[in-house]
Amino acid sequence: MQPLMGFFIAALRQEITGELDVWTKMLVIVKTSMLNGCAYCIGHNTTLGRALGLTDEQTLALEGDYRNSDLFTDADKAAIA
Repeated sequence: MQPLMGFFIAALRQEITGELDVWTKMLVIVKTSMLNGCAYCIGHNTTLGRALGLTDEQTLALEGDYRNSDLFTDADKAAIA
C-alpha cells in the first residue's frame, strides 16, 4: 500500500480542489463517511486524511465531540458541522 500512497494523495488533491482548501474538504469527507456509517469509506478516507496530516486524536474527535475539541479551528468546526 505504501508505494501507492503518493498516487492516492495526488488523486485526492486533484479530486477535492475548488473554493475550499484541501484540509477542509478532507475533514468534511471524513466526517460524512462517519455519519453514513460506511466502514470502507471511513477506512479509505481516514487513510487519505492521515496522509494530509489528520492525527489519530483528530480522528477520534471527529467521531465524538469535535465541537469542544481544541484540535480544530472554529472554521474547521463550522465545516464539519
